[in-house]
Amino acid sequence: MEVVERKCLLHDGYISDSIAEAFSRDLSPYYIDNFGKILHHNVDKLEIIAGTEPSEFGDGQVSLPKSVLFSGRATDFIENK
Repeated sequence: MEVVERKCLLHDGYISDSIAEAFSRDLSPYYIDNFGKILHHNVDKLEIIAGTEPSEFGDGQVSLPKSVLFSGRATDFIENK
């Protein structure tokens, strides 16, 4: 039996996975252009910090938007030896 977890498009897990994947896809060409190869990176560790909204019904204003913290690692230089 195979069990599959599916998350809706607005689920924080789906959003964080999508951000991490997009970051890795954008980082890889940077590595190729600047270092000639894709260097090791772990950009799949990130946190989404919930924003705040007034609790009054119908207000519709966000007083503090969501923010994203990356806790992975990536290389930005190579030491010549």
